[in-house]
Amino acid sequence: EGLTLKLQTVVKDNAPSGDGKKTCSVKQRWVVGGKRVCWTGQGGHRGGNTECGCAGKDRAFAASEVADSDAPHSRNALPRHHEVEFLSSLKGMHDSGFRVPGVSGGGHDPRDPEGHLAHEFNMLDVNKDGVLSEDELHQGLRDRNWEQDELQELFQELDANKDGEISLDEYLNGMSGRNAVKWWTELESTHAWKTSKEARYEAGLARLGFNRTDNIKALKEQWDSVNQDLAPMMVVPYDVFKRHGKLPRSSDRITVPLNEMREGGRVVFCSHNWMRGDEEQCRSNGHEWEGSAHPDDEKATKHTLVCDSVEQLAKTKGWDLGSVYVWLDFCGIEQDIFERKMAGVKSLRGYVAVCDAVLVPYPDPSAADALTVDVLKTYGERGWTRLEAMVAYSMGVLRNLETPDLWVAWKGETGSFELMQYDFSLNPEHLPDMGMLTSEMDRPALKEHQEKLLAEMEAHVKRNGYVTQHGGAVKTVACHPTIPEVLASACDDQVVKLVKRYTGMTLLKMEGVGTLISFIAFNRRGFLLAGDKNQS
Repeated sequence: EGLTLKLQTVVKDNAPSGDGKKTCSVKQRWVVGGKRVCWTGQGGHRGGNTECGCAGKDRAFAASEVADSDAPHSRNALPRHHEVEFLSSLKGMHDSGFRVPGVSGGGHDPRDPEGHLAHEFNMLDVNKDGVLSEDELHQGLRDRNWEQDELQELFQELDANKDGEISLDEYLNGMSGRNAVKWWTELESTHAWKTSKEARYEAGLARLGFNRTDNIKALKEQWDSVNQDLAPMMVVPYDVFKRHGKLPRSSDRITVPLNEMREGGRVVFCSHNWMRGDEEQCRSNGHEWEGSAHPDDEKATKHTLVCDSVEQLAKTKGWDLGSVYVWLDFCGIEQDIFERKMAGVKSLRGYVAVCDAVLVPYPDPSAADALTVDVLKTYGERGWTRLEAMVAYSMGVLRNLETPDLWVAWKGETGSFELMQYDFSLNPEHLPDMGMLTSEMDRPALKEHQEKLLAEMEAHVKRNGYVTQHGGAVKTVACHPTIPEVLASACDDQVVKLVKRYTGMTLLKMEGVGTLISFIAFNRRGFLLAGDKNQS
């Protein structure tokens, strides 16, 4: 994978023993890509009254030097057959999916997709000890016309744990963020970007559609929550998304602003929980941990599922696939600049509001047993995913849709692909602010989103009253005896519906039941619904 494998012998002076003689301990270790993999052995020697030549300092010998019979402490070196044995072991570790944490490994780390930063780090690491000293950083970058004060500031910025050294993880974290800042700075300095802020805002307004004046105000409020300066809505053309071969990251720079979409473009919002959110979750689910959180697994399972889903959704709705765009948090929200990342999180309601459909790629066949997304295992347990589904639901209410444009895709137990439209429950125990969060600091922002959505849906019902869609005048309505929010309605269009009383969303539709249904009623426990078709 382009990593450096080194055998180091580290020699340390010990305190004199009881007889006053000097002692020296020797440890040997394998180092891969600047990371210590394991100690391979240890030994030592006892000198006379004179220094053994390594007193007061650590020494590291290259593998060739250790194997040289004339090298210091060579009798403690790892025998050649052990080196071959370890190399064979390392190859087996690699074949079974072994990765060194924090090492890009040829593009595995999303902070460094092409491995350029890891290569640069190795070039700066002159003594190949796996960390950068301040002198190494200064020496390496001074040749690139960095000023001394800039170099000192950079070192302090990169040395996150303040131990006087820069690890590869620290270098990737810091430099990927600086690259993101540079990209945004250059983009925002262009005349086209400066003059398109209003166009980006108006592109979202145009997607809200025609509606009652009061409803448009509520929909506009969602879009107004987007921070157009720090977190404008960025989408990926579907053909580019598919060719990318994996879930794109913001650092891949393949997104375009909303106002640059093709005319008649459709946007699919991907709502999902990350498959490798942290190392513990990743390993417990049997996935490879590659040094940082990632929304997909190492086989790009979710990317494949999203592609299958978007193509099926476009076919179902009659969309031109060439005009479909994808919004995904991993690329739609800046990952390397904290201020922009937080602005993107706070803009979520607005992003969902202007999308044509919300897609939940759910790589688990258990989705077939659920009726609403808030009961899906893991997905329905988390606060942010609940919020995204709730926004899709509320947008359906404000647009007077029978069911929200909320779709779940999964692979069945036999490997068959499934895509179905789902509902969202307003069960108080399943609201976003009751869900799990990675950081409790997010809960106030989550609750703020939630309260605004609930208030807007309540105001909508007060303005419009009970709403459902029939092909004629509603003849009769029945209230469910044990579930106050459920109603049944019937009409001479030969359709009976179970609907949510407070939003008008359809739970169940029964077609072809006859004409002139003048009266319907539930039994006492609400298990049966009876209708009188002949007014007798």
